[in-house]
Amino acid sequence: MRTHHFILLMLVLGFCSIIFLFSSFQVPQNKTVIQDRMAWFKSQQMFDSLMHYESLLVDRLTKEEDQASLVENGKWFIGTMLNSQQVSMAQKWALLQNTSVSKAWEYAYSSQLYWESEKQDSAYIYLDLLEQLTEKKEALIYAYGFFAKEFATKKNTLQKAFEYLNQAEQLLQTTSDSILLYANQATVYTAIGYFKEALRAGRAVVYHQLQNKYIDSVSLAFAYDRLAEIYWAQSNYEQAKRYAGEAINYMADRSGYAYQTASMWYRWASCYFNLENKPLETILYLRKVFSLLPKEEQLPSFGKMYIDACAMMALQFLEVKQLDSTQIYLDAAQKLQKKLAYKIGETEAIQAKLYFEKGELTLAERAFKEAVAATKKEHGSKSLLTAIRGLELGNYYKTQKKYKLANSVLEEAFWALSTVSKFKTFPAMHTICSRSNAIQILRSKIETMLILYEKSKYNVSLKDIYSSALYNLDLLRKVSNTATSNTDFLTFSVSVYEQAIEACELLFHHNQEQHYLHEAFQLAEESKVVLLQKMMEEPKAQKFGGVSPKLIQAELELQGRMVWYQQRYWEAVLNKDSLQMNWYQEQMASFDADLEGLKEELKITEPKYYQFKYQNSIASLDSIQQTLSDSTILVQYLEGSRSIYQFIICKDTLAVRKIFWRTYKPTILKYYKHFTHPKLKQHSQSGGFKDFCITSYELYHKLMHHELLSSGKRLVIIPDGLLNYIPFGTLLTDIPLDNVHKINFPQLAYLLKEKQIAYNYSSSLWLREMNHLKAPINHEILGMAATYTDEKIAGFRAKKWQKIRSQLTQHEGRDAEMDSLSNNYAGDFYTDRYATEYYLKDYAADYGILHLAIYGIIDPEFPEYSSLIFAEDAYEKEDNFLTINEIKQLNLNTDMVVLSNCQTGYGPYQRGEGLISLGRSFMYAGSPAVVLSLWEQNDESTPILMDYFYENLKHKIDKDEALRQAKLRYLKSTKGLKAHPVYWAGFITVGNYQAIEVEEPVVYIWWFIIPIAFLGFLGWWSMQALRQRR
Repeated sequence: MRTHHFILLMLVLGFCSIIFLFSSFQVPQNKTVIQDRMAWFKSQQMFDSLMHYESLLVDRLTKEEDQASLVENGKWFIGTMLNSQQVSMAQKWALLQNTSVSKAWEYAYSSQLYWESEKQDSAYIYLDLLEQLTEKKEALIYAYGFFAKEFATKKNTLQKAFEYLNQAEQLLQTTSDSILLYANQATVYTAIGYFKEALRAGRAVVYHQLQNKYIDSVSLAFAYDRLAEIYWAQSNYEQAKRYAGEAINYMADRSGYAYQTASMWYRWASCYFNLENKPLETILYLRKVFSLLPKEEQLPSFGKMYIDACAMMALQFLEVKQLDSTQIYLDAAQKLQKKLAYKIGETEAIQAKLYFEKGELTLAERAFKEAVAATKKEHGSKSLLTAIRGLELGNYYKTQKKYKLANSVLEEAFWALSTVSKFKTFPAMHTICSRSNAIQILRSKIETMLILYEKSKYNVSLKDIYSSALYNLDLLRKVSNTATSNTDFLTFSVSVYEQAIEACELLFHHNQEQHYLHEAFQLAEESKVVLLQKMMEEPKAQKFGGVSPKLIQAELELQGRMVWYQQRYWEAVLNKDSLQMNWYQEQMASFDADLEGLKEELKITEPKYYQFKYQNSIASLDSIQQTLSDSTILVQYLEGSRSIYQFIICKDTLAVRKIFWRTYKPTILKYYKHFTHPKLKQHSQSGGFKDFCITSYELYHKLMHHELLSSGKRLVIIPDGLLNYIPFGTLLTDIPLDNVHKINFPQLAYLLKEKQIAYNYSSSLWLREMNHLKAPINHEILGMAATYTDEKIAGFRAKKWQKIRSQLTQHEGRDAEMDSLSNNYAGDFYTDRYATEYYLKDYAADYGILHLAIYGIIDPEFPEYSSLIFAEDAYEKEDNFLTINEIKQLNLNTDMVVLSNCQTGYGPYQRGEGLISLGRSFMYAGSPAVVLSLWEQNDESTPILMDYFYENLKHKIDKDEALRQAKLRYLKSTKGLKAHPVYWAGFITVGNYQAIEVEEPVVYIWWFIIPIAFLGFLGWWSMQALRQRR
């Protein structure tokens, strides 16, 4: 019985469920509900259901005789279907013919369909009909946007794309108008290199997609992929990676979009590939690409992506030394390339590198040759890719010491970049399609020529080496004017200057003509000035000192567009596309005029920045020698890859030394370690003293042992590269051979005991500081010392700053330093919680001397964030990390800045000038001289040295001599380990070394004595007057 009841109950429940389900699938009658469901079907790409509900809605609106709604709905429905990749062309035509739309939209959509059907004449006819209508604005915006996109992507006629987009933009009046155009704006602006505008439009597309009630995940995926493409075009792979990942998340392997999804995964993988050091991630994401591509018989339509993915996979496996896997993917690509002639030269080049890695040199050479031949066949003898393949072959020949073959191949590779035929002289620079690649090829060629010349002077003409080096240097100057990547510029620039200097030096020895030495020095000085300027510019920075970010942004955009259009212009030249050539030339002329106008604006509104950027003059040898005194010698170094050049400049003499030194780098680093060793006592006692003496004497012999250097009283040292880390005053002119095992630092023959030593960043800076003296605002000191004692870290600070501050060591000795200065000299002095960034920015311009006992940090990854760390005061408007950019904004009226704490002198090692310097930023801010430290200073010795230093300054002794005497006085009064150079040698003077005034404090006791004496005198006088009356 219970079983029967249960069965009956289940039947009733089943019947109710059926009724419920039937009612839920019942066709809605409310048009709002129908439209809502249609929006949902669209978001889910359910086009069959969408068409069914469209017919229901049309019936409903027809019964209501709501013609306006019919037309508006028809516009939305047809727009949705026409832009879907899941609807056939025949279906699109049928839907357009059977759906009510306005005449304007009928013409707009017809024009689109005819164009996509490759019936361009009919498309133009319907566009003309549309333009003749009166009520046409939205439809015309849509049509113009469509044509702009098509010309930008498929026809690759950017001038027409730009014209159509301008026509559409002129019609924009409302937000709804703009929404019609955003996606096409993003596409066209990317194609023409207007990346700021492309990003604005691309972000707007994403924003409006996210505002929809039902998010169309496919459309949103395409919108994110478009943003990734924009960043990719700018080589901003970090941001491109971010948006490519978003695109993939929203696409989520939607059926019917295999190719698009695969391309998104490919872009994501290639972001990791270009970011480097991410081979495992690249391989992982490329495998996803292969999983989405169809089977072999369907590959032709996906062939190019398949070959690209195979090539990238092969390169990644080659990088991680998985050679068998490399060959597997090369075989896969080469199998398809038999059917599809695409990037055969690239895969042959990878094959050659694989053979080379395996040591199969004969096969490697043959593959490199085949790569060159295949690239010529695919792209022609005049192309960037042909030049790159030639460079790879030439470099291979160099590794095999086949220098004559290398020279010949590199010559051909260079001429592949020029639009003119090869002739005896070099091509005009405006015919070079890629100057940066031309520089790399010529650099490799000149290196080959120098090797051939060393082997035999009859192999190659020295004049040819010289002319090639100067031509390459001219190319570099052109590139440096528009270089948007400091890292790329610094990578190859020093070697270009070095080759030119070496050519001059060889010609001097060959011809004994002095002007070649003069030219060598001018080139070395030019490299100093240019590289220092580039390193003072923050990479991809939107700000510089106090300059308006809008102006810098405009400057960067114009320079970037100029470079982009130059590249596209040469592509048009090689393709013999005169229409595109003319348009690119017009655009470049417009950009050039805009850039000149911007320079004029900067000249007026930002004169200091303008002078730094565009009027950074290079000092001549004659002007330097005229300024030098008889007792001063300027010693400038250039650290090259092949050797070190030393330029010794006296009042009437120039000497150039080429220093070959195989153990240069390890010797310098070993010497610097003597000043930074964590266990100094044990190090010195266990052979460290002997090693210090030997290494120091070796450095002196290599770097300073020259007859000209024996005469001068003062040396102005302009170091380079690793030499920036060396305190030259500690070099030993002699070595105590008899007592080398007995620690006795005070008795060593330091160069400091014989010479005054000052430093600078370049000869041009030295000359400017010597000839352009300005009076300080006063002679008082603004002193600040942060001890970081019992600091409370503000929780609202950035995590990075909190972490750095939590690791700071307390420096109790800084209070003593400030106490001594405040007792002996006029000024204001702030310690502990009063030593803040806010006070410095507020008061710095009011003092003639800044003395900052503030910890300095160098950020090796982002040098522009290197900072001075002030005391924490929880002030929200200042984070108490004074960055390099903020230092450049200071408007200083000082004679000198003293940075007496930690390693504030130099940043991470790079070549050339190579060191992002906090001290250099203070000089930009207006201080002619900076005293800074090369390593972390000792709390006990620093106050003593500073006392001696300021006492000498008070007697109007030159800064470098004042510091020298302070060091010698400390050394004379100290014994044992405390006399180690680590305690006294770290401070150096950079910039103007002339004497300054330091004001003594006002003795406030006289404010009391004088009035009391005056009152006493009045009292005495009164008493005398009373006595006389009596």
